[in-house]
Amino acid sequence: MIISHLRNIGLALMVSGICSVALAREWTSSNGKFKIEAEFVAVKDGKVVLEKPDGTYVSVPLSMISKKDIEYIEATTGKKVDGGEAKDSEEMTNKEDSNDDTADREETSNSVAKPKTIKLKGSKSGDPPGVVREFGEQGWGIKCLAFSGNGAHLFAGKSDEMVAVFDVNEGSRLNITKRLDDLGSIEALAVSQDGTRLAAGGYKGIVKTWKVSPTGGLKDGTPFAGHSESVTTLAVSADGRFALSGSRDKTVKYWQFDTGKEFASFEGFDREVKAVWISPDGTQAKATDGESLARIDLKAKESEMVRVQDSASPQFAAFSPDGRLLAINDGSSIRLWDLDVTKELPLLKSNEIQWIGVFTPDSQRLVSGANGVINVWDVNTQKRVGALTNEGVGYVQAIAASPDGEHISGCSSGAGVVLRVFRLPPP
Repeated sequence: MIISHLRNIGLALMVSGICSVALAREWTSSNGKFKIEAEFVAVKDGKVVLEKPDGTYVSVPLSMISKKDIEYIEATTGKKVDGGEAKDSEEMTNKEDSNDDTADREETSNSVAKPKTIKLKGSKSGDPPGVVREFGEQGWGIKCLAFSGNGAHLFAGKSDEMVAVFDVNEGSRLNITKRLDDLGSIEALAVSQDGTRLAAGGYKGIVKTWKVSPTGGLKDGTPFAGHSESVTTLAVSADGRFALSGSRDKTVKYWQFDTGKEFASFEGFDREVKAVWISPDGTQAKATDGESLARIDLKAKESEMVRVQDSASPQFAAFSPDGRLLAINDGSSIRLWDLDVTKELPLLKSNEIQWIGVFTPDSQRLVSGANGVINVWDVNTQKRVGALTNEGVGYVQAIAASPDGEHISGCSSGAGVVLRVFRLPPP
């Protein structure tokens, strides 16, 4: 089992950490209070990565495992590691029932929840904007992108029915799925805030889910099959328990991530749903088809529809992370609304179609894709404050903003494109 997982993790882990194949054994915390049966996977970033018998991963600081375990790692890898100061660790708690959602959340909260934002190696304040990472040509086109909650991983949904996982710091691919024939072309991606849950929406109306290991491994979850047409947009709640999906079938579905159970369906849209948003506390949501805005009470499972504009079908709509702003392209310009007061702000004016747009995490800037160019807008002044050249042919149709607010990834959707990460101009 461990060999197959290591193949999925890829060569990047072998380069950036200490990696070896080993049999399952008992691991003990440095204070002797906690034990776990697991296989050794790797040492990376001062932590030992272990695979439990149920196939899930746990990442434990070296300072929190016993001296005997440190000696085992050194004997297995032939390299010296520093066990550090002994500390208590609940990461070593042996949770027998891996299907218990509460236990699973407790385990992830110890290992990867509340991650510190990972900035790119070699990147520092004052560096000039432009390309900072390249992942090479990606074969068939990329339709959508998403960063993990700590910026360590970049996920790409592809038109050849696959999802790829990249190590942002190392500039390498960690994993790629087999062809997802039940989904078709991957049209939308969403990642939970702690980076442990990934959802991919397909052209055939199915959403596939995975649990994501600290090393980029993907473990299949329960799919959601509530839509009759292509999934166009996704959002995962901050705690990773629930998801919203919008579709070409003109509906928004609210469902449980780990079980695929649908809790509510919201209708009343005239066109395909372009964007969805969930509030940080998971009680409110918003959705739009580019003409109407749905304000959704997730607790009461009720929605209120408000008309925002009359327009031909826009290329994109996007909510700011704080839920206050809505951006919708209107031909070559982008229209902005302050949703707190339902007031339209001045246009973001351009001379060519803006195909896609995403807000930076602080909701202060909007990044949009045009023909070979990625534009950066200040939403407070409604001015373009920068432009990044995307080498390649065609409109940039896939963009994701990193959680540090300093980088974005973007590319056109054509075949043979090079996937890149760019440093944004300073605010």
